[in-house]
Amino acid sequence: MKGSIAIVFLLLYSCRVGDTAHHYSNKNNGPIIGTSKIEAKPKEGYGDTNKNNVNRESTKLEDTKFSITIGDPYTLYRAQTPQKWGFVQFPRLFRTIEGDLTAVWNMNPDDTRAKTRTLWSRSKDEGETWDFKSGQRPINPGTKLSNGEYLKFTTRYIKENTLNLPKPTHKDEKRNTGAEFNFYRRSELKEEYNVFHINRIGDNKKVEPYTALRRDTISFAHSQRGMFSFQAWGDLIETSSNDLIKVIYPDFISKNGRIQPSGISFYRSENKEFTKWSRLSAIPFEFNDLKQYGIKPRNVQGFSEPAFLRVSGDTLLSVFRSDNGREAPLFQSISVDSGSNWSMPEAITSFGVLPQLLKLNNGITVCSYGRPGVEIIFNESVSKSTWSSPVSLVPKDGTYSKSSCGYTGLIAINDNSFIIVYANFKSEISGVKRKAIEVRKITVNIRK
Repeated sequence: MKGSIAIVFLLLYSCRVGDTAHHYSNKNNGPIIGTSKIEAKPKEGYGDTNKNNVNRESTKLEDTKFSITIGDPYTLYRAQTPQKWGFVQFPRLFRTIEGDLTAVWNMNPDDTRAKTRTLWSRSKDEGETWDFKSGQRPINPGTKLSNGEYLKFTTRYIKENTLNLPKPTHKDEKRNTGAEFNFYRRSELKEEYNVFHINRIGDNKKVEPYTALRRDTISFAHSQRGMFSFQAWGDLIETSSNDLIKVIYPDFISKNGRIQPSGISFYRSENKEFTKWSRLSAIPFEFNDLKQYGIKPRNVQGFSEPAFLRVSGDTLLSVFRSDNGREAPLFQSISVDSGSNWSMPEAITSFGVLPQLLKLNNGITVCSYGRPGVEIIFNESVSKSTWSSPVSLVPKDGTYSKSSCGYTGLIAINDNSFIIVYANFKSEISGVKRKAIEVRKITVNIRK
């Protein structure tokens, strides 16, 4: 990952069973596909464009606050034959307990009923070189806490007809996935169905699974395609007072007797053993507040796939998806009281799924997202107008999901640099395009 290109950026102030695949190890640290030319130009939905009514001025070079150096793509894995949706995509990035960088990606259909199959690659030198499927299958330890422990919430799906559930309070067969949803009021469920499944890793470095009580009398549990969801997707953060807050999606509530499109919700730990969690707050999907961005009325998928970050002190930032199968903005909301209250959502991009957030020690916040393509934006604060214009890592190519699934992962390797992982569906060698998993090193330097 030695090759790189420098891009000058500025800020403007005023307000996510392949076949045999070819693997590249990059032992010589050289570029795999060659240097990609990336230009800091306004993208669709920014500057003079007005897609989805997201209005934001593009950056001006004379107002530069920092510069960005983007390394060449390093290919971790490249399929030899065409792959269906779900395969060679949805990459994640984490550190093992030993400190190794690890990228993991899916090799199975995009269906909650499918058996999860993954491949992985790890780096012991902060992303300079990577070894495909080295050692045992890596374990993501989760979020490291100030006490040295790790916590990781896990998602489970259990066949609905094997559980002792009451009758659903609501049914819906017209959701955008075409699958039947059943909804259950949490206040009417047995305690065993109102839990989080958590893995804890302590001093002994062993994974210790346990269940924690989920206190919530407002929202509805759900099943989809006959699978009851113990869903726990979303980030976990530690507050300035050492409380833990977990963001969860989807969050279903009822209004006027109807289940509303999903929002996102936040739960706070009630004790230091992290065995009880209570609903703290939520960001609901309110159509009347969003139609200015071209959002249409919906049945199920409102807000989803939130990234969640503690910026400083009691200030928290969440960026989340509103896309329900077609391009729609990413929104952000800010809390200045450790998650008790949230600002009205504001659109910060014209499209995107599964945003990722990372705050570097130099003070710059990074947000990655995609579909179509893959892009990154940067911020010196948490206000809407200080997000930079985007840099494209995978071109959009004029299509929604033909160039990338849009899922990414971010991890810092020093005060100014980070690694990003993403799927490139059009990795080209000798004129042949295939799905690939790539990483890049990106450095953000503050101008003196």
